[in-house]
Amino acid sequence: MEPGHDGGAMLTRLEVDRFTGLLDLSIDFGPFTCSAGGSGTGKPYVPDLRAAVEQL
Repeated sequence: MEPGHDGGAMLTRLEVDRFTGLLDLSIDFGPFTCSAGGSGTGKPYVPDLRAAVEQL
């Protein structure tokens, strides 16, 4: 994590292997990141992953 614009931490990269149907995923985050894709591509899992990381 890196410092965010408000002085808090900002998640900048997420790498996942075998989480709820996602076999191999890496996402680079910026100050604003949009998730787009077709049905069944795992978009709803990204907020779940972010919440899981915040619990660590």
